[in-house]
Amino acid sequence: FNGPVLQRAEGDLPGVPLNFSGKTALENYFLNWEVPYSGDEDIAISRRATNIDYYEVWESHEDHLEFASLGKTLTQENNLTGYRKITGDLSSTGPIPIELEDPGLGITNATSFNVDAASPLVQVSQKGSSNDKRFFWVRSVDSAGNKSPFTGQAGFVGDEVKGMELTLGGIGVTDISDFEERITRVFPDTLALIPNDPFRDNSVSAGNISWDRHFLYQNGTGYVIGQGGMSNSYVYWTGSKTLVTDDQLSELGLTGAGGGAFGDGIDNPLRSLVYSGDYLSSARHPAGGEGYGPVDGFTGGHHIIARNTDGIATPTWHAFANALIGTAHIENAAIVNAKVNDMSADKITAGTIYGHDLQIGQEAGGGGYGQIRSYGFSPTGGAAQGFIISGDG
Repeated sequence: FNGPVLQRAEGDLPGVPLNFSGKTALENYFLNWEVPYSGDEDIAISRRATNIDYYEVWESHEDHLEFASLGKTLTQENNLTGYRKITGDLSSTGPIPIELEDPGLGITNATSFNVDAASPLVQVSQKGSSNDKRFFWVRSVDSAGNKSPFTGQAGFVGDEVKGMELTLGGIGVTDISDFEERITRVFPDTLALIPNDPFRDNSVSAGNISWDRHFLYQNGTGYVIGQGGMSNSYVYWTGSKTLVTDDQLSELGLTGAGGGAFGDGIDNPLRSLVYSGDYLSSARHPAGGEGYGPVDGFTGGHHIIARNTDGIATPTWHAFANALIGTAHIENAAIVNAKVNDMSADKITAGTIYGHDLQIGQEAGGGGYGQIRSYGFSPTGGAAQGFIISGDG
């Protein structure tokens, strides 16, 4: 007969896809999930289902799935396994599960597409437009046509089955609260000054630069830098282990170690201010060069803060919580999370490359077929074992 695999356990048949999650680029949604468990409680240990035929992915611009003809939305109560219609002579099959209406048949505010069950970790890319926001659900379908309940937003607590929300090109605006402290923790051995440029040109006399008291963060720790000035060419900093005094904390509007807890009487939002110190200066580059060695006490862990060129100060460190840049020329960049619409590169070294359409060679008429090969392997020499796939067909 034409019908479903009979259920021998109380769980859903087939099981719900596991660990549904997603990421975005500027114009692509990347969806991930894992093959469900078998759902068969007759088996002593949990195992992955082997009879999944494909997955249904549903997408909508609304956070819920709606059955307009029924006047209701998909809820935890009606998010059930949808069976195919059972036909044929069933007299010898024993008890048959009650046929359930597929909740996906009446959805009016979402569209779906199917994804082959190709691997233990399923990945799919879906095209969109920049700044587009969509909600996603997925369910598994086995080889007999049984459909699992929908899974959507992880951890949602409520009656409705909310979709997983993703927005293309969305980069969260950095909160300026404790920004300098946090960013120097993310990138060790970097500096962030508050304000960014505390220096005054041609002060106190021509050719000199000066600065008022300001703050410096390194590795998440804050330092109070005393006021000063100089006529030398370089301002540098070697760190400090002098603790901020109670008088300084009071004067700065802070209370308690590192700034203490926030309160109505605290005007200064900075935290983790632990030490105080001063800059040093040098007529030549403190690291040495051009026949000179480094100045006494300057090591690789110390930092140039600013350069003085005839009374014009040029700070060497800039930390911005948020920035819009038209064109950037970067010699060396460390980026935690980047969303790039179009990238051209001479060489890419990566631990994992995750994409939807990997094309090798050049565009039509450009010549060169390209190839994919294991590191160091060549048919004419090199590594003894490996593979090579040529784009010449």
